[in-house]
Amino acid sequence: MIDAPHTRTDRRFRLGGSSVLRHVAPKPVGIVSIGLRQQTVTILGAVGVDVHVLSQSPLGVGQHLTFIVSSSSRGPEIAIPGIVHWANPEGTGTEAGIALQEAIPHEIALKLPGCERESIRYACRIHGKMLWIDGAPNSQPAVVINYSRDGMCLQVAAAVPVECDAQFLWWTEEEEHRIDGVVRWVIGQDEGFLTGCELVKETGYHLAGVRL
Repeated sequence: MIDAPHTRTDRRFRLGGSSVLRHVAPKPVGIVSIGLRQQTVTILGAVGVDVHVLSQSPLGVGQHLTFIVSSSSRGPEIAIPGIVHWANPEGTGTEAGIALQEAIPHEIALKLPGCERESIRYACRIHGKMLWIDGAPNSQPAVVINYSRDGMCLQVAAAVPVECDAQFLWWTEEEEHRIDGVVRWVIGQDEGFLTGCELVKETGYHLAGVRL
């Protein structure tokens, strides 16, 4: 069974990263297994099939691993295969988002206080184009500033009608990518608008180049 010590308590807040509040309360730990190598990670957030961890060793997007954690409901410990979809260097280690092949047990879920979201948001900056139809086809430059398994948030210059079908188009090297969604909310800013879209076909991990 995994010995589960807790990390130190720290009142430091992190802005611009994922939606998980870090080092405000002691955090549980788990283990990630990559081939024959195992390493302990601090669990920063966990909900559904998504786990956000802090590792003292490098982790890279697209890396396959097994997430191991103690579970009171499913035996001494559980091991769930997954893939890294988001990675951000943090000191000598890495913050990473891991998409699991099955949902974690409810007692392991770790959310922000008062947060009912069923997925974790991850900061990014992906430039592309937003397409939508409002009587006639429309398009404008857009930047995805965060994504989750089920949605994405874009910065755009002009407001897009709520509840309309939309598509985000972007490129990596010479390859074109598209992801479909429905606009659920729009918030005005000093310059432009934040636009929240619920994804309808692909998961948000596709924005990071990861398909499950």
